[in-house]
Amino acid sequence: FGLRARLTAGLESAYSEVQVRQAELESGQGSLFGEASALPRSAPELPTISEWPEPDLLAREKESLGFFISGHPLDQYREVVRAFAPVTSRTLADRPGQPVDLPCVVTSVTRQISRKNNQEWGKVTVEDFEGTATILAFRETWQNFKEILTQDAVVLIRGKVSSNERDEEEPPVFLDEVRLLDEVTDGGELALQIDLDTDAEFTGDAFASARQVFIDHPGESPIWLQVGQENGDGNQKLRSKTLKAKPDAETLEELQNIFGSGAVCLIRAVVPEVEEDPQEFWRNKARNGD
Repeated sequence: FGLRARLTAGLESAYSEVQVRQAELESGQGSLFGEASALPRSAPELPTISEWPEPDLLAREKESLGFFISGHPLDQYREVVRAFAPVTSRTLADRPGQPVDLPCVVTSVTRQISRKNNQEWGKVTVEDFEGTATILAFRETWQNFKEILTQDAVVLIRGKVSSNERDEEEPPVFLDEVRLLDEVTDGGELALQIDLDTDAEFTGDAFASARQVFIDHPGESPIWLQVGQENGDGNQKLRSKTLKAKPDAETLEELQNIFGSGAVCLIRAVVPEVEEDPQEFWRNKARNGD
């Protein structure tokens, strides 16, 4: 029917127009012959405004319908979510008693009062691409993080999956820590990894172009180059000592345009097996004409 923001902003004038037309019908102002048909009227103009921002649009969908229809709050973090795989809401039942990191969006928050000690605690429902999960926060943990656990917040949940037998089908997660997902992506905890097949063919300026992408998108994420198997020694992983970048969707897209969509991803930034600046590797390949 059009942009929802414009339609919503035009509701008041639309209601007014309906009332005017109904009043004309009831007063008999149809025609010179007294027919009960309204005189031709043009529809009121809708105000000229922009559509709601996507987070607002999705929040209104969730509030009205109970689910998202035109997107998901995690869509812009899809590569971030993949970096924490295979942990998802669907796989929690496979990890009883284990610590997990779960990227998700908060869909509801219920504050509870304990009957035992009259302390407040929180029961939170979160959602990712594969389903929903329940997060339980008690004592200091709840007090420390309840301001972050608000509806529609996109967060990283860190906690421990319940090992209680009665929870084995849909185990809750006992919260230890929660952070906004933007803080995680901006803090250097995720690395930008390029998977490079040694037999792959690239244009002569591919690596220079990649370096420019890193310069154009400064950030805290390390840059890793995963090199394919060579002489049976296994995969070699190189980390840049000088370059870092922002791991946002634009950076990923530009790198994927250079190396291919399946060759660039985000991964957890743990210490690699081999720590070496990949720029020298790239320069050597350029010298050898590879």
